[in-house]
Amino acid sequence: MKTSAFLLSSALLLAGCTQTKPDTTAASTAGSTQSTTPNTAATEPTADKGTAEKSTDQWPLTCQLNEVASTCRTEPAANDGFTLFFSHAEGPVYTFTPVGPATTDKREMVDSTGTRWLMSGHRSFELEEVGGFGNRISVSAP
Repeated sequence: MKTSAFLLSSALLLAGCTQTKPDTTAASTAGSTQSTTPNTAATEPTADKGTAEKSTDQWPLTCQLNEVASTCRTEPAANDGFTLFFSHAEGPVYTFTPVGPATTDKREMVDSTGTRWLMSGHRSFELEEVGGFGNRISVSAP
């Protein structure tokens, strides 16, 4: 039985095939260069937890919603506001409208639910929820 496993493994190796199930018997690897460790590179995520995917033309900005790293894009909205579209999960969408004077440090904004946020920055910016849950959104322009 051990010899047939070795022969099958060797035949697969010569044919350019890989085993889908690793054989952990010592006889199956004796004299063979084939690894018994399954190749999981195709199924493992390419980014570390908390690290966003690379931006693309459709999602040109690197963003973070609390601890969730993502990519996003912005579009102009009514009353000098903007809409922020995220690429992760179910694609959260926030629409912000300014309610305070124009500034690059803690400009008061309100989202579509009436929640107030403070926005700092311009091309790259951060939004911090006032009260409520203290949510944070960070957007980094390329």
